[in-house]
Parts: sequence; structure tokens; C-alpha cells
Amino acid sequence: KIDGVEIGTPMGTGSFDATLAAYTILGSLSREIFLDVKFRLNGEDADEVKNGNMFSLKGRYGFLEFEQKFDGYLGLQAVVTGDGKIGNSDLETSMFLLDLVPELHYLTKLGMFKVGFTMPLITSAKFKFTREYTVRFGISKKY
Repeated sequence: KIDGVEIGTPMGTGSFDATLAAYTILGSLSREIFLDVKFRLNGEDADEVKNGNMFSLKGRYGFLEFEQKFDGYLGLQAVVTGDGKIGNSDLETSMFLLDLVPELHYLTKLGMFKVGFTMPLITSAKFKFTREYTVRFGISKKY
């Protein structure tokens, strides 16, 4: 809020940002662990708006081939952002989010059919916003 007016945070910042990222995959024939870590250092746009920096952590544990053509994953993702600025005024954009992300895969003749959803577990922010369950599905030729 600035002077009592709530200002939404867009997905893009409109500025030059720098992102540092790393990921690793550890696996065997029957299990897989995936970890993805990112830090985004946000710049200032032409309107002197600087969104808070962001840290995200995603982890996933896979049960590979618990049937011949069927496997699944259970994941968690966390996002932490800091406060931003508009000129010399603080912009309350800090938040902490934690989501549960299960996903199932089934191998077909057309490719790997995937279905999953994102379930918000924790939403903590200085500003009000809503989060809902997200369902996704698709087919991947690469598996």
C-alpha cells in the first residue's frame, strides 16, 4: 500500500532482472529426487518501481514405474519475496508461499499423459491476494 492505495504486483517487472539458478536430479531405476533453487534480483523499471527480490525452492520426489506404464511425483514449492520500492516509498510486496504439487504420468502410444495439480498450503503476505487450486494436464512426446 502507498498512501492507502493497494498496488498489485505484476508477473513481469518491466525492468532488467538477474536470476541465479541451480538444479540437480538424483535418480535410480525406481526413484528420482529433483531440486531447483532460484534467486531473482529485481531491477528498477522506467517508473522507478522495484519489486522485491525473489527466492524459490522446488523439490520433487518421484515414484518411477510403480506399475509398468504408470508413475508419479510428489512435490513442494516455496516462494519468498521481499518488499519493493516506488521512488523513495516502500512497496509492501513481501510474501511467503508454500504449495503441494502432486503429479501422475501414464505412458500411452501417443506419449506420456500427465495430470497434476497445485494445492496452496501456506499464503502469508502483507497485501491481500487470493490463490486457488491449479489443475494441469498434457501429453509429452519426450519421457
